[in-house]
Amino acid sequence: MSQPPSGQEPDHRYTPRQQKTGKMNLRRACFFLAGVFALLLIYGGGQLLLKHRDTERTETIHQENRALLGTDEPIAAPAPSAVPDPSPGPEETAAPETAGSPKSTPLPSVLRVKGPASPRPAIQGKFDDLIAKNEDTVGWLKTEAVYRIDFAVVQRDNVFYMNHDFAQASNREGTAFLDESNALWPRDDHLMIYAHNMKSGSMFGELNSLSSYETIRRNPFTVFDSLYENGVYIPFAVVNCDVTDQRSDNYFNFYIFNFRTAAAFDSFIARARALSMVDLRRVDVQVDDPLLTLLTCYDDANRTRFLVMLRKLRPDETRESVLRDCFPPADAVSE
Repeated sequence: MSQPPSGQEPDHRYTPRQQKTGKMNLRRACFFLAGVFALLLIYGGGQLLLKHRDTERTETIHQENRALLGTDEPIAAPAPSAVPDPSPGPEETAAPETAGSPKSTPLPSVLRVKGPASPRPAIQGKFDDLIAKNEDTVGWLKTEAVYRIDFAVVQRDNVFYMNHDFAQASNREGTAFLDESNALWPRDDHLMIYAHNMKSGSMFGELNSLSSYETIRRNPFTVFDSLYENGVYIPFAVVNCDVTDQRSDNYFNFYIFNFRTAAAFDSFIARARALSMVDLRRVDVQVDDPLLTLLTCYDDANRTRFLVMLRKLRPDETRESVLRDCFPPADAVSE
């Protein structure tokens, strides 16, 4: 190859052939990037369509199930208290007893009744059609302040209904389900119902609207009718807690289904109140109050849970008396 004359800079201009090759490579790169972008758009659009399809399918199932249940019937009054059962539950968390502290007494549970004097009641007839559609049906949940929470509750394990709907078809929205360890009869002291925190607002996607006292105050009632009994509940704590780091200030082990002692129960309620995002101190909770918690994930890292913790209305309470005594105007609560 000939060298440029001495003292003269080499000519770095591309030859026509090199220029043509460069343009072809650039064109290929552009086509490749455009193809990748198109694939991403197609994938993203497909995912959106799938999410929309799942949401529509979920809402359709809810509507069909409401028709099967007949949700136009009046809300049932709280069931009368049964004979208490002082026997200990299988799980508890009790505060350690210190010297000089009063000895904890066994905690009676309103519905945890055993023995021939209290046989398992018959399944309520209103659930027959839902059970025929899905034998895992265990009840119906309706939170009156959140209109979209009005659907059936199932129970199998804590995995299947994370990504299957009531018809047991694959669905990323899942289904509201009772914890696999919960018993409805004899009823556990504390029932827990899970559902996804969907961005579409379905399932428990709007549950966090109950972090507002005014929203709760306008309509604090949640209905959970199980196969065996009807119940109206009111919130006593709204909690966003850590479930992974026990050293965290807002860590809360709420996975407790039965309490052996009054001290264990009181410790649980005190912790819930201490973490509550909403001041619900006017809602008193007694050791024989059946509890219900609605919970959902609250962050993408799956470290926190959002809980709405409720206790059942008592036989001597009415909606009017509860609204008057437990949910006064916000300025009265702050006094």
